[in-house]
Amino acid sequence: PAETLDDRFRLHLVQIHGFGGVPRTSTDSLITVAAAREVARYIRETGLTRSALIGHSMGGTIAMMVAARNPGSTGRVMVVDMIPFMGAMFGQPDASVGALRPTADQVRMQLLNADVLGPMVATMTRSEASRQKLLEYATASDRRIVADAMHELILTDLRPELARITVPLTVLYVQAANVPMPPDQFDAAMHQMYSSAPQATVIRIEDSNHYIQLDQPARFVAAVDTFMRR
Repeated sequence: PAETLDDRFRLHLVQIHGFGGVPRTSTDSLITVAAAREVARYIRETGLTRSALIGHSMGGTIAMMVAARNPGSTGRVMVVDMIPFMGAMFGQPDASVGALRPTADQVRMQLLNADVLGPMVATMTRSEASRQKLLEYATASDRRIVADAMHELILTDLRPELARITVPLTVLYVQAANVPMPPDQFDAAMHQMYSSAPQATVIRIEDSNHYIQLDQPARFVAAVDTFMRR
């Protein structure tokens, strides 16, 4: 969260309607595309120069979209535990977007009709206090927005666009406990995911679940400090 960073940085926080108790204001099913468009507009109209984008999970996808599709809009990008093709988590890395559509449809229906979000969120941090807070946010979120966002993420493959992110790109990632792969193979897969980004630095974070900023706040702040000096 922003509270882990001190006042050396001017922060511009992005809130997506439909998440965390903020009412849904749009019927558009494309969540990340719309958010990326709005972030790019905000940067342009506010006159920010060499802005630094930091995005966790879906926010990482949005940050990559902004940088790849709006050259010159940002000076650097940090992605926190997200890959450019989330569909690879639901199939083989070489699976096509078309082949994954039935899976994406099924996941969306599960999120709409079953209480799977709570158990999913519960695994994303190692802190019980943080887990309860995340569960509150999840419960307060609009189920349709969450389902549509997950559907979109599974079917979004940004790997062909990474070459257009010519600014420094820092990726922090963890290996989830339920990923049955030797660490060196997992590291290689992560580096391969980002291999076409010309200035990518891919960093494993140990002893953390998905919310690195909650499980390893000191390590996260140190990584941001390094990122800001790139």
